[in-house]
Amino acid sequence: MRGRQSDITRRELLLGGATAGTVVLAGCASGDGSLGGGSALGNETTPTAAGDGPVGVGRALTDGASTMVVRSVERTTDVGGSSAREGWTYLVVDLAVKNESESVVAFGGFVGGVVRDGSGETYERSGATGDGGGALASDHLVPGEVVRGPLVYEVPADAEDLTLVFDLRGYDGFDHDRVEVDLDDRVARPAVLDQDLAVEVREPGSDVTREGVTVAVEAVRTATGGVTAAPEGTEYVIPTLRVENRGDEPLVVSNDLQTAVKDGTGRAHERALSATAALPEPFDDDAAVAPGDARRGELAYAVPTDAERVLFAFDVTALAPGAKEFWALR
Repeated sequence: MRGRQSDITRRELLLGGATAGTVVLAGCASGDGSLGGGSALGNETTPTAAGDGPVGVGRALTDGASTMVVRSVERTTDVGGSSAREGWTYLVVDLAVKNESESVVAFGGFVGGVVRDGSGETYERSGATGDGGGALASDHLVPGEVVRGPLVYEVPADAEDLTLVFDLRGYDGFDHDRVEVDLDDRVARPAVLDQDLAVEVREPGSDVTREGVTVAVEAVRTATGGVTAAPEGTEYVIPTLRVENRGDEPLVVSNDLQTAVKDGTGRAHERALSATAALPEPFDDDAAVAPGDARRGELAYAVPTDAERVLFAFDVTALAPGAKEFWALR
C-alpha cells in the first residue's frame, strides 16, 4: 500500500475546499432502500436510490437517521502550513452530516474514511489540518444538528480514478454499511444542510444541571485584538464558562473534547489557543474540579464576522450519554 497512516483521533473533523465527487451507498438498507434529499437546501438534482448508480458531489442523500453531502473536493499542495511530499498532493474534502431523527445518534466512528485509486491502492487521512479549521469534537449529534468540516488526504499527484470510501458500520445514523464518493463527478450547486436543533438553545446567563454537574455560560463578549490579533475577517467570540461539581468524585473537564463554537451551517470554529491564554481569566482544564467546587473562565474562538447563528456547545456525553447543551452567542 502506497498510502501512509496517520494517528487521527475519533473526535476530529477537519475543514474543506472546492472540486467534485459522486456518492454511492452500499450495504444493507432497511425498508425499500430509497434515499431522499432530507432537509437539504439548493440541491438541483433529484434523490437517487442506492442501486441507481453514481451521483455527483453536492447531492444530499438521506439514509436511515441521517442526511449527508460531500460538498466539494480540492487539490492543493499546502494545507494549514503543511506541504505535501514531492510528487504528492492533498485532497481536502468538505463534508456535512445531519441527524434527521428524533434521538441522539453516535457520530464518532464515521469521520475517517480512505481514498482509493484506480489500481486499488488506499490512502488514509493525513495529519495536515485545513486552513482556519474547525475541528468539531463530537461523538454524538442531537436531533437537527449538523456537523460540517474538512477531511484531508495525501495522495500521489498522478493518481487517477479516485474514490472516497467511508465505513459506516460504527455509526448508527445510517442503514448502509458504507458510502463511496467518485471524485471525477460533480453537481454544479452543492446542497446545504440547514441546522435546526430540536433541543433547547439557552441564552447567556442561564445554566443546566446534568448528573450532578452544573454548566453555565454566564456571558459572552467579542474582541478583535489584544495580545494576539484575530485573523482577517474574523473576531474572537469569548464565552465565560462556569462548571460546578455537585457530585462526590473529582470532575475532569476537557476544553478540546467537550467544548465547541459552531455556526448555523454546522461548521465548528477553532479555539484560539494563544488568545485564550492571554485572557485575564482563561478557563483552566489542567486539573480536575473537586467535589463541591466550581471553575470559571473564558475561552476565545476565532469566528468569521459574517457567521450566523453562532452557538456554544458543551458536550456532557461522558456524564450523561448523548447529552449536549447549547447556548446562543450571536
